[in-house]
Amino acid sequence: MKIETKYEIGDHIWVVYGHDKEACVYDTHIEGISIDKDGLLYYTTEGIDISEQEIVLYEDEKALIEKIKEIVKID
Repeated sequence: MKIETKYEIGDHIWVVYGHDKEACVYDTHIEGISIDKDGLLYYTTEGIDISEQEIVLYEDEKALIEKIKEIVKID
């Protein structure tokens, strides 16, 4: 069985999420991937599990900016 994912183990990524209308951003690497009834979870170097919606590839600066704007609602 082959499971295709948007991101792969070893990818350098930005983790972007909102907290109290602020964008929180840090860079890390994907160390593992799991799947359960709710979907895919990616595990970072720090052992934190994150959803695909919180990930932006490190090289994709345009997507990073768009994600930050989406979180803080800047037009």
